[in-house]
Amino acid sequence: MTQPVTPLKINEQHNLMKVFLCDVGLLAASSMGTAQQKILTGDLSVNWGSFLENFIAQELTAHGFDLYYYDKARISEIDFLLQFDDGVLPLEAKSGKNYTTHTSLDKLMSQKEWKLPKALVLCGDNTSVEYETEQKVIADMPWYMTMFITDDAINQLG
Repeated sequence: MTQPVTPLKINEQHNLMKVFLCDVGLLAASSMGTAQQKILTGDLSVNWGSFLENFIAQELTAHGFDLYYYDKARISEIDFLLQFDDGVLPLEAKSGKNYTTHTSLDKLMSQKEWKLPKALVLCGDNTSVEYETEQKVIADMPWYMTMFITDDAINQLG
């Protein structure tokens, strides 16, 4: 993305992309070694983050969202940008326990010209809402709640 504003399709950057496999099970099966065994037994020493992002990408695609990725040197990297109605929702997938630290997301939302009032962090914990200011909302949701992300649900954030 050149900038996270609507319509996202116009701001696509074709020389920058993330590639996802269409099925997380196939991704695990094609991984070297015993990645699937480790995941099933709760050993997340494998690159759990890549499996998690792939799962989220698969679920968002199933719900009709186009997948957009943002990566700029001065701001950093945002896992997904979702377009809803006439807005953009930055979404971060956090595989670790320190999901409330999101420097990239904070930098992106602080850019006044982009008017990004809300963001979503998918994490391994319970649902909560962080208010940075009265006008900015960051909601934390468990990974499994990706299945509930819709335009209507995004509009109800904050």
